[in-house]
Amino acid sequence: SRSRFFSSLMPESHDGKKPISAGTAFVRDMQALINDLEKCEPHYIRTIKPNDQKRSGMYDVDLVTHQVRYLGTVENVRVRRAGFAFRSDYTYFVKHFKMLSSATWPRNSGDDRRDTEAILRDIGVPSSEYEMGRSKVFIKKPKFVFQLEEARERILHKVVGIVQKAYRAFKARLYFLRLREESAMLLHHKKRRRGSWCLYFIGDYIRAQENPAITAHLDGRVKFADNVVMLGPKNKLLNVIFVMTSSSLYVISPPKMEVTMHIPFQLIRQFGLSTFADGYMVIDYQSEKPAPTLIFESMRKAEITTVLKEEYGQNQRRELPLVFQDEFQIMVKKKTLFGSKIVPKTLRFAESNFIQGANTKLAATKADNPEFKTVLRIDVGPDLGSRAPYQLDSSLPDRLRRFKGRPGQKKKIVYGGYRQKNAGGNGRRR
Repeated sequence: SRSRFFSSLMPESHDGKKPISAGTAFVRDMQALINDLEKCEPHYIRTIKPNDQKRSGMYDVDLVTHQVRYLGTVENVRVRRAGFAFRSDYTYFVKHFKMLSSATWPRNSGDDRRDTEAILRDIGVPSSEYEMGRSKVFIKKPKFVFQLEEARERILHKVVGIVQKAYRAFKARLYFLRLREESAMLLHHKKRRRGSWCLYFIGDYIRAQENPAITAHLDGRVKFADNVVMLGPKNKLLNVIFVMTSSSLYVISPPKMEVTMHIPFQLIRQFGLSTFADGYMVIDYQSEKPAPTLIFESMRKAEITTVLKEEYGQNQRRELPLVFQDEFQIMVKKKTLFGSKIVPKTLRFAESNFIQGANTKLAATKADNPEFKTVLRIDVGPDLGSRAPYQLDSSLPDRLRRFKGRPGQKKKIVYGGYRQKNAGGNGRRR
């Protein structure tokens, strides 16, 4: 422009670059100001009100004395003269910052002065930057106070996470303990038990809920999952994964994680167990085409039965068709020359003195079972039969009788100091 005024406002650049804009200049100035402020140490100013009439030149001695006395101004001046920007009594300091040191968290030593020194030492405050008085600690530079507060803020997030995790674990443990108590009453005078009565209930033993290869086939959240042994074709015992959700049962074959059986709750006709202490379970269900009966074995029969009874009742609004007997009418898959077909058989449980210890044997051959064509027999050892009277011949412990109550009565469970002394004679878990 030929105008000197406009030329002075927008001078031409000799380096070929455009002049900076007003916004860029403002940002640069603010950044320079912040850099200068960060190089300084903060100082605080406390103002005192001279009078209540808001008049200049008027000085109310009583009002000013009251403010100086109760605002701690004189003490602040004395501390600042000594070079200390922060002060706190030991009790409050330990209570406020105790989570910053392993020596004071979760429990302190009881000596507030020693705990205060431990906190300052663990957080990295040099000993030359603080002084220990008779009842208070004095810190010279404010940056160490800010360092303490920032460290406390970070630790508090972790502490909240720990508390939440512990509470969730407590609620889950309470749920499974309740199931274990209910299983004891469910099997009372109906089934022998040897040592499974004292097993902890966990639910998802194989972390199926965290396995996408398994959850991709499910219709809900996992309520129970574990490795079991299933009776397959030709009476072979197969290692499979048994999964229970809130509405269905699944049998999954590893390692390809293929679903070999899917049984919705509404199709279950009968859930059966023998009266012995074995781990076999028999599930009879409806199907469009003839299908074999699901027969599998697990040491966690009590947990499976209890969880299934509860989930089935909530889903179907009726009781689970649960039976305890030693003979079942089942359907099995039989190989033929032209393929396979489903044929009926009788499953029978019987005690055998030829089996040692707490073992079972599937008598599926002619040498073991002359009736093998029509009867499938499972022989049970004496330790799982007549020598395992608990829950069949024994009475319920006192605490379970108290828990049982009357029909319709709200049940309250107390989980302290429980140990069944009738099992094994010495109260130890087996």
